[in-house]
Amino acid sequence: MFGIGFQELLIAFVIFGMIAVPAAVVVAVLIRTQRSQQDAVLRNPNLVTCPDCGGTVSKSALNCPHCGRPRP
Repeated sequence: MFGIGFQELLIAFVIFGMIAVPAAVVVAVLIRTQRSQQDAVLRNPNLVTCPDCGGTVSKSALNCPHCGRPRP
């Protein structure tokens, strides 16, 4: 009907895979990093999460080392 053969379809899948797989890996790494930061805050009572940037900050810090927000 459209004149698409097996080779064209295979090429399309390879190109799609070259784009989709790295994007999925980046998303997975970002999710894992966010979870590990949340776990660190839960395990250590001396850490809090900055409401501006979401970074992990010591309760004794005067400002967030990531974004500079005073007393997170």
